[in-house]
Amino acid sequence: MEFAEALAVVRSLESGLDPDTHVPLARNTVCCQPRVVLAFHFAVTAMEELANNPRPRRLAPANGGKYWSRREDANVCDELRRGLSLSDIAKAHSRSVASVVARLVRLGRIGMSAAEVSAA
Repeated sequence: MEFAEALAVVRSLESGLDPDTHVPLARNTVCCQPRVVLAFHFAVTAMEELANNPRPRRLAPANGGKYWSRREDANVCDELRRGLSLSDIAKAHSRSVASVVARLVRLGRIGMSAAEVSAA
């Protein structure tokens, strides 16, 4: 189901209509209870807000979610050895600081206690 279709279904339910037939729902159904109608209203409002203002992709680092190469692993370890800050390393690799910390922990270059300090 696509987002637009889901929004249309919730809008129909909010209006007290069957989403497929557009026939009014029986007044004794759970979908017509005042609290449920109010919940549908909040859901429609939130979905419309999301549709109108999706999170810009530019907020995520360019390499966010991508696999780490062996070369990138080596570079990150070297940069840490040279004393670069985690923030500078993250910027250099277009990744989040949390991603760099997680990778360094996985590679055994920093311990969990150092990772917890870095996250604070």
